[in-house]
Amino acid sequence: EKHQLKTGFSYRFLDLEEDIRFGNDDLQRSYAGIYQRQENIPGVFAENVFNWYDNQLTLITGLRYDHHNTFGWKATPRALLRANLSPGTVARISVGTGWRTVNLFSENINLLASSRDVRITEELLPEEALNYGANLTHNYYGDDVEAQFSSFPSVSSHIICGTFVLRSSCPPPPRIRHTSSLMSPLLLLVSV
Repeated sequence: EKHQLKTGFSYRFLDLEEDIRFGNDDLQRSYAGIYQRQENIPGVFAENVFNWYDNQLTLITGLRYDHHNTFGWKATPRALLRANLSPGTVARISVGTGWRTVNLFSENINLLASSRDVRITEELLPEEALNYGANLTHNYYGDDVEAQFSSFPSVSSHIICGTFVLRSSCPPPPRIRHTSSLMSPLLLLVSV
């Protein structure tokens, strides 16, 4: 089969309540309260698989289109190219995008165990990422030994991270900021 198309729809619902309380607030932290968020995210997706040269070359393309009740429409395309270079050797390259909303306190529980204050000074936008990478796999002796060389960097924007100032030195207030980062893990895996 040279071509295969899959389509569908999805619906994600999140009803989150983060209740932050301090029994003893000698440190006068300002972020006690109830943080509620409800998300409704309907979406549609399509994936198309193309095979050429007797399945020796495969291209997979995909697209998601989601509607977030607060942040609007988000498109997330992706693509993967796979080539069988020889018996036992496969090369892959891929690129894709993604996004997610942040659960500030449950994902940063360490904030609650410190004497730091948290002030949110701007709207927390969804985190967005561009991921791309390459992989080369070779099997030796049938499937008994496999060596892999992989690299999958991520370029991210709107990453939520804190700028903290200890209370003893209190010049500018801590805030949540938006930054960009580049992560590039490199993996060499040999399995027997």
